[in-house]
Amino acid sequence: QTDTASSLTFYNETLDSYARPLSHMVSLGLEYRLGEQDEFGLSGDYFHNSFTRTEGANKLLHNSSGVLINRYERNRVDFESEKEYSFTTFFEHKFPTEDHTLRFEFSAARAPEQEDNRYTNVYLFPAGPNEYDNTLIKVADIDKQVTVEYANPLTEESNLEIGYAGEFVNNDLDFHAEYFDTGQQRFVTDVSKTNQFVYDELIHALYATYKQSFKPFGLMAGVRVE
Repeated sequence: QTDTASSLTFYNETLDSYARPLSHMVSLGLEYRLGEQDEFGLSGDYFHNSFTRTEGANKLLHNSSGVLINRYERNRVDFESEKEYSFTTFFEHKFPTEDHTLRFEFSAARAPEQEDNRYTNVYLFPAGPNEYDNTLIKVADIDKQVTVEYANPLTEESNLEIGYAGEFVNNDLDFHAEYFDTGQQRFVTDVSKTNQFVYDELIHALYATYKQSFKPFGLMAGVRVE
């Protein structure tokens, strides 16, 4: 590292991290025929992962002559968890003509995550009092999708497909940082690091595809508007 006076500082860090994640996964689904021409389906998935991470980092700073000028440890305990819920449902109607169908499908997924970090700085050289700081990171992702598709084989040589596709995304990243104030003897919010990022996206799309066969040749044309 080079500072404003153009003097060199050499940085060395050794880090040990330990964690034993445990995951649970469940998946279920069913399909049911309502009759000769109608079919219904439903499926869902569940995922859960959680663990406690313990971490120790030994940090050393030497000047250009190799003399130790700073040594401290940054220890971390992290309580972390991740979940995901998702399900999909569909309904399909088949008309008397082969491959003539109308299909509706809806899916939704939610994936909350949390990372609760507790840090301790232990100053060994020069010796000094310990410092404490925490970060709580929460992530929430929600994704929904809707599709409606109509397929019609107009003739043996031609086919038409039209449909709608909608995607709705919500992301929320909440980062909260705090440090221990020795004067107040409590943790206070670090406003220079605390922030929240929220992102929403909605996409609507209409599309159509036409296929035509001319014996050995084929033609396909399509249009999509978002």
